[in-house]
Amino acid sequence: MWVRLLWVCALLAMAGQALYAAPLDDRLSLELRADYAADFDGFIQVREHSLEGEHLGLHDSLGVDQWFSMSFEAAWRFDDCNGIRAGFTWNQFRGGKTLDHDTPHDGAIFAAGTTIDFRPTRWWRAEVWYEYTPWRTDWGALTLLAGVTIDDLNVFLKPNRPRLGTKQEYHEDFGAQRMPLPALGARLAIEPTAGLQLVFGARGTYVDNLATWYFEGGRIYHSQTNLDVSAAISYRIAELEFGAALRYRVFRIEDHSREDGNEFGLRGTHVEFYVRVML
Repeated sequence: MWVRLLWVCALLAMAGQALYAAPLDDRLSLELRADYAADFDGFIQVREHSLEGEHLGLHDSLGVDQWFSMSFEAAWRFDDCNGIRAGFTWNQFRGGKTLDHDTPHDGAIFAAGTTIDFRPTRWWRAEVWYEYTPWRTDWGALTLLAGVTIDDLNVFLKPNRPRLGTKQEYHEDFGAQRMPLPALGARLAIEPTAGLQLVFGARGTYVDNLATWYFEGGRIYHSQTNLDVSAAISYRIAELEFGAALRYRVFRIEDHSREDGNEFGLRGTHVEFYVRVML
């Protein structure tokens, strides 16, 4: 109920701002980002009924050695203080490994000698933000953000042989419980000289043991942490802006009920490049 109320309030605020929008340069911006994890690690652990899954490290246990993503964002400024932003991010992984021991996971066992392929894993994020800028000068601005994010994560541990047990499904769909979650953030932009800009930002989500509307062996309770901290430098030429950033990302998700207990965690430092078009 509170999620629907948040959506309604956000839409009303956006509609009101649109009605009173005044002329403004660079009202619309479109942005394409590409980033690569220079260093990262994570884990997955999946329990079904009484069979506790093994805690599998992405690097050490599963051989995942690449994590990269592509993002598209669009932002609209109503005036000097108010705006909205929407974004979509697609994450991709590469890697795999041959297991050296019998490994319980998701209600069955991967036998020793099984080779696991992590590449089919799918993860996307959609987000919408309201932006309020209480302070702006010729050389800088501070912007506060409030919005909602949705993550859809489906983790595949694709084996090269059948598993030991009757259950042959080899993926865990965390996205089955996908829902819009509240998020907050802030961004500080500094322009030391014309065209050059330094930007420091942080945004994230935290919910703990949230009762969902999904049932699987009882009601599913959802916990999630997102954190995205970045430092960027960019230079503008006419209507184009080119930039690079260092970004630290944390993502952890947990779903549990009487039947299941599923966890996935990931954190890493990314090198990012982006281009922005001002319209």
